[in-house]
Amino acid sequence: MFNVPPPEMGPQLVAMALRDTRHHPVMGRAITILKGIDSNTHVAWKRALDQLESLCASDTTATASDVGAILLEARGSYLIDDDELTHFLRKAKKECLYVLSQKYPVRSWLTQCMARMFGVDAPSVPDENWWTTAREQIELGDDKRSFSLTDLAWRRLIEAGRHFESGGSHKKAKIGAKRVIKLVDKVYRRQKNEPIFDLITDITLDGQELSGLDSNF
Repeated sequence: MFNVPPPEMGPQLVAMALRDTRHHPVMGRAITILKGIDSNTHVAWKRALDQLESLCASDTTATASDVGAILLEARGSYLIDDDELTHFLRKAKKECLYVLSQKYPVRSWLTQCMARMFGVDAPSVPDENWWTTAREQIELGDDKRSFSLTDLAWRRLIEAGRHFESGGSHKKAKIGAKRVIKLVDKVYRRQKNEPIFDLITDITLDGQELSGLDSNF
């Protein structure tokens, strides 16, 4: 379990990581990049930064494998959510009622996935009621638009589901489902994670070359 240092220690930790010969060179570069990114990006990057800063502040010697494991976990977490959303959009754009599928219910995970994309530490365990309470507790950064779009997508999803389940108006259900798709697509297009993913990938590859490792990244 990592003990996260206070924010004011950030600059000192970067300097420490860069000059401390115990640490692998990629440590300082990773911390520097992650401290400079937009806060309204995938929550995995913030988790990785917290772990790297804690590792740097500890008495442990940070190896390329240590840094690489943290970065790989962050990349993997982001990719899972990115894949989920791209798969959802691909299927839903072909058949809008996929949004309301009973066989593959999206209500249990969709808002969590969207929220993680813009920095909310949402649980990975499916919970169709999560947004109902979480929306009142989320601390908003500069990107309030993504929150508003996610909140509206959730409302439209509930509304469309009611029309669909009642059997009274599948036309209204389809209209609602199409609105959900547009809102999810807007949130996905607003995300700023791809450049960060590329930078983190470069760091892990550089670490592999510097350390001579052939399988840790």
